[in-house]
Amino acid sequence: MTNARLNDYSLLHIYGKDAMTFLQGQLTCDVSLLTESNYSFGAHCNAKGRIISLFRIFKHNHDYYLLMPSDVTEAACENLKKYAVFSKVSLAIVSPETITTFPFAFEPSKQHQRDINAGIPRLYPQTIGQFLPHYLNLPQLGGVSFSKGCYTGQEIIARMEHRGSLKQELKPLILAAEPVLGEKITEPAEDVGMCVDYYREENGSFHALVIAKI
Repeated sequence: MTNARLNDYSLLHIYGKDAMTFLQGQLTCDVSLLTESNYSFGAHCNAKGRIISLFRIFKHNHDYYLLMPSDVTEAACENLKKYAVFSKVSLAIVSPETITTFPFAFEPSKQHQRDINAGIPRLYPQTIGQFLPHYLNLPQLGGVSFSKGCYTGQEIIARMEHRGSLKQELKPLILAAEPVLGEKITEPAEDVGMCVDYYREENGSFHALVIAKI
């Protein structure tokens, strides 16, 4: 791994006496289930249930780490700090080099393309606050707990799960033209959906993850 590759990702290090309790009351995933050998997808949402940070979370030496793209890490840190003022918890942005081994496959030079192929979405600065967890298939990825209790945005997310009729979901799509992140993809006949992430194939086409109508 080179430093240039690692710079595409950052870790949000969360530690202190109240770290687990604090995160449990903020994140969509069940933080109490984390050990030193597993991980979870998760999100931090605003009061409207929209995702403001999206990550893999794991535990290391009794502290918690959220792995996410570097261009959204500072915003994620600042949003969590707003809720941390009454807890004995500290937050710091650190390099992935801080961790020698990860509880999941992590190859920065290939991660962006591998995640898209696996249907794993990524958040960008221009898409912060746009998506509900269900739109990105986060419950299917194990990144949402519906039994752990309250967290920010939980009421809206739970309503979508138990009472709502989901009309959109994340789907792969091959495109001839380069899409724009966070904007609608249109074809001559209809609205295809909103682009969440994409990469360019060797043949010049684009492999995209799109929020499309079910």
